[in-house]
Amino acid sequence: MKLTNLKVKVRCDFGLCKNQAKYEIFEDGVLARRKIYLCEECAKQLFDLLSKEFVPKSPINVINRSVKRQGEKLQ
Repeated sequence: MKLTNLKVKVRCDFGLCKNQAKYEIFEDGVLARRKIYLCEECAKQLFDLLSKEFVPKSPINVINRSVKRQGEKLQ
């Protein structure tokens, strides 16, 4: 999936939004009518909703990693 900035005038695809689209979401080999066009406001709202649903897992920090290694037994 790819996200690009638009250089042509297209209307946003979301609901009743009548703003001019700024972004285009598509996959290689897809017909033009299958692409999704988003204005900046709708893209921000979509990002906010998706970021609440998909929270990234925090990496193990250096201190916790060393504590876990001390607890491991060498064989």
